[in-house]
Amino acid sequence: MRLLGLGLNHKTAPVALRERFALSKEKVRRGLQHLGEYDPLHEAVVVSTCNRSEIYAMAADEASGVEAIHRFWADMTGQRENIDEYLYTFMDEGCVRHLFRVASSLDSLVIGEGQILSQVKDAYAMAHAVGTRLPVSV
Repeated sequence: MRLLGLGLNHKTAPVALRERFALSKEKVRRGLQHLGEYDPLHEAVVVSTCNRSEIYAMAADEASGVEAIHRFWADMTGQRENIDEYLYTFMDEGCVRHLFRVASSLDSLVIGEGQILSQVKDAYAMAHAVGTRLPVSV
């Protein structure tokens, strides 16, 4: 199993693009409820704020996992355009490191911003409620 992270943020994409790929809580909830349709994704958490949209997921392998995350995201946002130049991906340890930078607000538009940790917690709580959360031991 591989831990994968894919997203865009204030460093990689202009605000107009971030707005098109932002996800409401309801879109995230509906998307997570259909996660089983995106083989080989097994578990996922979606963090979507005004400055970032990211999906963290467990997949059997990297290539098919990244492709499935792209399909999952396109279906949730309704956007089908190729935005690869604005995306970043992380795997395994790099994914965990990135998430800690996000949660600690080191990867924020405003360093030390207090809201991002709450947003990450809310994303995990939603994934847990829907049954698609990543295990805490990752």
